[in-house]
Amino acid sequence: QPYLIAEGKKLFSYIFIGLIIIIFILSLCCLLNFA
Repeated sequence: QPYLIAEGKKLFSYIFIGLIIIIFILSLCCLLNFA
């Protein structure tokens, strides 16, 4: 079971980082459009 928990945490961190990158890119695009 510890292996599954470790994998889940790794997957969650990847998803979290991905979301941050997507939000960053979207906000950058919005700033460029309004500039």
